[in-house]
Amino acid sequence: MDRFTQIQRFLGGKLPEGERDEFNFWIQSPEGRAFFDQYIDSLWEALPEDSESVWDGEGLYQQLKGQLDLRQQATMETYENKRGTRQRMMWSWRRSVAAVFLAFALGMIWNQWGGGISASDSKEESTHLSFVQKENPPGKKSKITLPDGSVVFLNSASKIEFAENFVSNRLVKLDGEAYFEVKKGAHNPFRVEAGATVTQAIGTSFNIRTFDGQPDAVITLVSGIVKVAETETKTEVTLSPGEAARYVKEAQSLTTYTLDPMESISWVYGVLRFDDAPMTEIIPHLENWYGVYFELSGEAPKEKISGTFQKGETLENVLLSISHTLGFTYKINQKNVQLYFNPVKPAYEKN
Repeated sequence: MDRFTQIQRFLGGKLPEGERDEFNFWIQSPEGRAFFDQYIDSLWEALPEDSESVWDGEGLYQQLKGQLDLRQQATMETYENKRGTRQRMMWSWRRSVAAVFLAFALGMIWNQWGGGISASDSKEESTHLSFVQKENPPGKKSKITLPDGSVVFLNSASKIEFAENFVSNRLVKLDGEAYFEVKKGAHNPFRVEAGATVTQAIGTSFNIRTFDGQPDAVITLVSGIVKVAETETKTEVTLSPGEAARYVKEAQSLTTYTLDPMESISWVYGVLRFDDAPMTEIIPHLENWYGVYFELSGEAPKEKISGTFQKGETLENVLLSISHTLGFTYKINQKNVQLYFNPVKPAYEKN
């Protein structure tokens, strides 16, 4: 169970007994406090811009006051004769304020979202809509502003389709990779269909990578909150900033993990990178990035490598760097690249 779900269930009194001790220990650790503070910030950002119209100030105040009274009383009784009472009470008070706000914000956002994603309904709905298509060939990237003001950075060898009536129906289909900066829409969630996944947001930024031929699809959250649902098993997860969801196509499994989100969107800034990848995965990446085609002679090694190349790096320099590690030679002839894994040629050759 991810931390976001744990916090939801804890506030709702539904956290399983077997997880309570570990959760209590974690939420009071420096890591837990930092995570909790980050959530407060992301939830605030995700609130609709017109939320003042539905903000029940008096009700929230009474709820806050009741929880503060109870928690302050418990804190005083527990730490009455211990040093550091003032600091502990202050943390208890701050946590109470945050908890009430979090519960309120979560309820508000979940009400706006309708409580969850129906991946099958989203797929069915899209069959009755007309779409506008934007596509990039290998070697080209583009920035697209959607009718609602949201921005899409579309990677090379990628395609999006969005509904013609997009302002009232914010539905996008993706094949490839794109980074989304979503404009807030309180009553109109933003959805992206990508393969067997549906990602839903209100106002946030996230990256989706799902290329044909790759074994998985990855959704990475940079800011705000998103839900990700899988159409086959109906599995659904909620991501916080710095988390990603990986959908393994063959196993039809959807899992979450933590990462540095800026690494996932480095391509937006022209930075080429691959992490712990074999040459068989790097080659399609290079084909899309540079708009070239590879031919292989011999069997590519299974060894995995990592690399980062700054904006404007040439294909020749990238191949030269990789060849030192994997021991191959290459020949570049305009858009065609030959790799020799049984080295009989010089370190590099270019026509």
